[in-house]
Amino acid sequence: MGDMSSNSIFKPSDLASKGGYRHPRQDRKNWSVKKQLAFGMVLALAWHQLAFAQDVPLSSNSPLSKKGNLGQTPGSTIQYANLFSEADRDSIVNFWAQPGRLIVKPWAQDGMFQVRETVAGSLWLMKYLHAIKASLIPTVDSLQSSAPGSHQGWRAWVKNKLAYDRFLAAETCSQFNAAINHSDPMKVFPTVEPPGPCPPGLATAAGDPPALAEAVPISTYEVNFGDFDVKYHDHVQVRPDYPYYRFSSGVDFEGLAARKVDPNEYAKLLKIAGVDPATGKIVMAVSGQEGGFDAINTYDTGFVSVGLIQFASLKEGAGSLGELLLDFKQRDPFDFNKDFHQYGIDVQPDCSLDVLDPSTGVELVGPYANAEIINDKRLIAVFQRAGTLSDQFRAEQIAMAVRMFDPINDVCTFQLNGEPVQVRVGDIIHSEAGIATLMDRKVNTGKDWGLGKVLTDVATEHQVQDPSQLAQYESEIILKMKYRQNYLNDTALSQPSDSVELTSRHQGRGGRKPPHHHR
Repeated sequence: MGDMSSNSIFKPSDLASKGGYRHPRQDRKNWSVKKQLAFGMVLALAWHQLAFAQDVPLSSNSPLSKKGNLGQTPGSTIQYANLFSEADRDSIVNFWAQPGRLIVKPWAQDGMFQVRETVAGSLWLMKYLHAIKASLIPTVDSLQSSAPGSHQGWRAWVKNKLAYDRFLAAETCSQFNAAINHSDPMKVFPTVEPPGPCPPGLATAAGDPPALAEAVPISTYEVNFGDFDVKYHDHVQVRPDYPYYRFSSGVDFEGLAARKVDPNEYAKLLKIAGVDPATGKIVMAVSGQEGGFDAINTYDTGFVSVGLIQFASLKEGAGSLGELLLDFKQRDPFDFNKDFHQYGIDVQPDCSLDVLDPSTGVELVGPYANAEIINDKRLIAVFQRAGTLSDQFRAEQIAMAVRMFDPINDVCTFQLNGEPVQVRVGDIIHSEAGIATLMDRKVNTGKDWGLGKVLTDVATEHQVQDPSQLAQYESEIILKMKYRQNYLNDTALSQPSDSVELTSRHQGRGGRKPPHHHR
């Protein structure tokens, strides 16, 4: 990260309105197509000549004199204490400085230059989708789900703009890859006509759009711990209209889905976590929309996301990921040190992430830790290693998922005959499919999950007089609360008793009992 005085702390720019973090190692300018082509050709030719297959050279000088003064994060009044001793710093930096720990290479598979969505374009798409009040469910094609009627002309223009920008980027990729004798992965793109000026109403609502696609050089990163190794590539490929893409230097790994974990192994993890099998089955079902215990993601609006429920640090560098780490640290300090601290990752008492720059030993906290984890692949690899090898960390993920997102004991307020009434979720939703549906919604939308409105609508439609009567309409409530997946079609989960068709397919499978909460 460059030389730093003993009283300095790395300060990436705050989240800008365009382009997310502007980290020094990832700062990019917006180029016209011609300038981009000229720049890319020079870059590609130079890159082709470099021996990138060799280990990335790291400074052999001890960085102990560069101890960072953590001070305060932006907008915070908390004075953070250093969590790493001088001996810790020396050990961690020396570990990561060993040959072979990090190897960076140009992407050699299917052409080094490829078409990718731009960060600025993704930010603009989010503004556009908000302007037309379109669906923002992450798994739904945002352009296909856009609002009809008066916005149809806007949608057609945006789709044309996206196709045209991808066409230009594909042509640029072909020229870049030819310049370095790389195979060209691009299909033959039919010529796309320019979309013309942005419609005035759209420009007013969302601003003039930047380029929505670009030609980018892909790099690969190999991280080796000795007992575990991983390989990533940057510029993660997302669907062309994805409105959540924020960090071009980010990486991802989906991990091994919980349903593919050996049943005996999963049962052992549930026992360690103190979670009953029925609840564990629901967590497993919902995690199918998120990732495995070893899943990682550093390219989208979650900033640093980890694990089977994608615990995220968010822009403050804390979030549910910070809560997960702090709980793990407090409950099992020995394994936390073995899995995280010894490699340069820790967590402050307020759940802020705290990391060491592996090259300099400078300690970074909160949003600065976020930026370092996103840009230095050695740090995100620590999470993947723990999610693969550590039973304690995997069990902690299950336990934290239940504590944070199990809705069964939540109390929901809704309107009954014009008066506010409260009901415990578990008193009206009894099936595993129902609890999974609500957990899926809660994981993605937090407290504002819309259950109160759904209960009000169902109670009004069926002239419900007592809150307990809502249990008779569980299937209807579940369908109205469905978010990313219809768990009424999941044959591994018990189904609502009010559904004749589903009940007949699941004879003998009763509703879920309240869980025996862990630890």
